[in-house]
Amino acid sequence: MKEQSIRKSFVLIVCLFFVLFFRENGFAASSPIRNIRVKVQSRLEPGDSPGDIRIEGAEAEAHEVVAMAKGSNFTITKAEWGSGKKSYVTVGDELKVVLVLTPVDVTTNFFQAAYHSGTFHIEGGSYVSAKREGDDLHLTVKLKAVQGRYDAPVSVDWNARTLGQVSWTPGQSDSHSYQVQLFRNGNRIFELARLNATQYNFYPYMTKAGNYTVRVKTILKNDKEKNYAGSSTYSESSELVIDDRDVSDGKGRVGDKVVSGTEKKVGWDKDGNEYVYRLPSGALLTGWGHIGGYWYYFRPDGKMAKRWENVNGKWYFFHENGDMAVGWIKDNNNWYYLVPDNEAVNGLVSGEMLGQGWHIISGRYYYMEESGRMHKGWLLDQGRWYYLNELENSLEGVMFSGFMVRNEKTYYLNSNGAMETGWVSIDGNWYYFQKESGEMLRNTWVDGFPLNADGILDENSFRR
Repeated sequence: MKEQSIRKSFVLIVCLFFVLFFRENGFAASSPIRNIRVKVQSRLEPGDSPGDIRIEGAEAEAHEVVAMAKGSNFTITKAEWGSGKKSYVTVGDELKVVLVLTPVDVTTNFFQAAYHSGTFHIEGGSYVSAKREGDDLHLTVKLKAVQGRYDAPVSVDWNARTLGQVSWTPGQSDSHSYQVQLFRNGNRIFELARLNATQYNFYPYMTKAGNYTVRVKTILKNDKEKNYAGSSTYSESSELVIDDRDVSDGKGRVGDKVVSGTEKKVGWDKDGNEYVYRLPSGALLTGWGHIGGYWYYFRPDGKMAKRWENVNGKWYFFHENGDMAVGWIKDNNNWYYLVPDNEAVNGLVSGEMLGQGWHIISGRYYYMEESGRMHKGWLLDQGRWYYLNELENSLEGVMFSGFMVRNEKTYYLNSNGAMETGWVSIDGNWYYFQKESGEMLRNTWVDGFPLNADGILDENSFRR
């Protein structure tokens, strides 16, 4: 009985030992990661295209982003751009990155299923969200705003149709806020400290004859931007000459402010699914409009033209965004040519479609059909046959000259492109091309003269 009691006590002691041992060496050593510290360092500059995010290693170099773990119980195993990645960055952009955090030893430390924002200490960015996937924690971080100066407007141009109206094209990094100054003969006469538009009509201030210019710079949207942004330099317009006949009577000006002519949106606007362009007076622009360096055409109802449009008997093509096309365009698998500015001579107008007939384009001959479509293949013109390349390559539509092989038949096109027939002397050799088809003959006799396998007259075969 005593022996049995001793055995029970021994078994109990052994059990307690194993329980304590595994508790100390198993469960107690595996603990959650509670203090998560990371560093994200961005040296992106305006205009940079965000590349791969480097993990760990040295400090970030120019145009680079680096992510580092600031702890010993986890590492960053992957870093990629989150939603909203741009092809290039501008001033003030706050890009998101997703960091994949992986425990160094999951049997020792592990990530919890949920965290609150106070758990994270992020140097160089701010917390957005976190979620556990398997053993890893996916942490989304927002980088600090990209620092730099805003770009100056690309161009400042006077409107060719509305006297005194000036417009400009924003730079790549742009705040949509501008400071605009008006000068007469080099002296500043008016300034808009802030304008949230890309055009303005200064005509009410042109009350004296002189040479007028405008200077525009991109400025900060608000005081908050002072932490990371700077205003641009000025861009200046060309001179607009106002003579005594064209001076303004000053109407539309109250004190130092121009009275707005309309409560509707000035400039580009939408009417249903169609685009219109509204003048400061509220009237819709009709006819031609030169906006932002491109030509547009607005129908009598003010709607912007797209695709083909006949204007005063000439055909033009407008892209889907409305700007007038020039040069080669392909529409419904057919090629057309619209006159570029530098080729608008001899009565041609920039943008008009080339009409029927022969045309020299970039030093090569082409033929346009009555519809304006570029012709390909054989062409009968004024009793002579010509060939214009049918193959889809860089010479598509070009008039050929010289020997040409098509469908295993050889033809000869002279320097004017016309197909030759009958006896023809080429480089000192005589050839014969059939009268009807123009095909070169080989290995036969014509008019009692022999032609060899190359189609050349062999004079030695019939002379002694």
